[in-house]
Amino acid sequence: MAVARAKSEASIPSIPALDAATLDEMRRIYRQIRIAVHEEGTKPPLDDPATHHANKLQLKTRITDLCDKAGLAIYSQPNEESRRLLWHHLWSKIIYAGFPGDTSTKGVKGMQDIFDQYEELTTDDWRMSTHRAIKRDKKTGEEVSTKYGKYTHIQRLDPYSSGPKARDFFLRRNQYEGKDINRNQTKIKKILEVAKEYKAFFEQHPNASGIDFIIGLGTGLRESDVWAIHRRLQRQTAYKGGVTGLHFMMDVGYDVIKPDRVIARAFFQLGWLHKIVDLPPDIKEIDIVPPVKGKKSDYDDSEEDDDTTNNSPEKGTPTRAVQRSQLTHHFRRGSR
Repeated sequence: MAVARAKSEASIPSIPALDAATLDEMRRIYRQIRIAVHEEGTKPPLDDPATHHANKLQLKTRITDLCDKAGLAIYSQPNEESRRLLWHHLWSKIIYAGFPGDTSTKGVKGMQDIFDQYEELTTDDWRMSTHRAIKRDKKTGEEVSTKYGKYTHIQRLDPYSSGPKARDFFLRRNQYEGKDINRNQTKIKKILEVAKEYKAFFEQHPNASGIDFIIGLGTGLRESDVWAIHRRLQRQTAYKGGVTGLHFMMDVGYDVIKPDRVIARAFFQLGWLHKIVDLPPDIKEIDIVPPVKGKKSDYDDSEEDDDTTNNSPEKGTPTRAVQRSQLTHHFRRGSR
């Protein structure tokens, strides 16, 4: 197959300029899709006008709420309320990465009372202790070996040696008993690392805003410098993961979108990916978005995730996330 694994690139590659006629056609199709989602995607299984109307109203309310919260001015205020609002976006997007939306939403709701308090997450109570272990297949229990025949070792969480709050969380005890929470070791470790950076930044810069943490003080970055901001987020903080970064930036108001599986599939079927990415002539949709849960795309740029406490998250984050989102960035600017 003519599909090669995408390599990480040091800089954002340039994309071909899209002519006015192409953009106009894309906007026209986009509006048709919006209307179809609003009118057809909200229809109940049985013909019930009242339920249909209620579904459309619920969709509009949810979209309006997301849009109201996607404003950089909200997170640019130098006060604690603004910082906490931004922090909620930071940690919750890590939870959403690679998991179905409904599952992640339940997890965020079950965790937010504690995880919204970033200072608490930096204490020794949340210390995560690990020990070196041999990685095993989750279904068969067999030891996973490398291509050289050696066993693959991982750092496995030891909840009983961890801090008391981390222990309760991972063992689902006390305040976490019966709650929908995401106990993915890799995700929680990343959240704790970002929390330490977040707290340290505001201890050093008490009059800074949440957005200042994202763009950095004295960098000269502007709101429109979305790809420079995205690169800084990946390189200067513990907030790794290209698609996760775009998800976060989208929800706080930057002019990008999260190029998830739905967007990847739609862009491929509409032929929009081919307009900006040099794809092999024999490439198929299955190469971009594998239908099998747990299988990564050959063009996947998402991070590997060793989950030692949950089932494996859904993989297959779409190809060349930054390039696709660049196309949508231009598209959205012209469709307002």
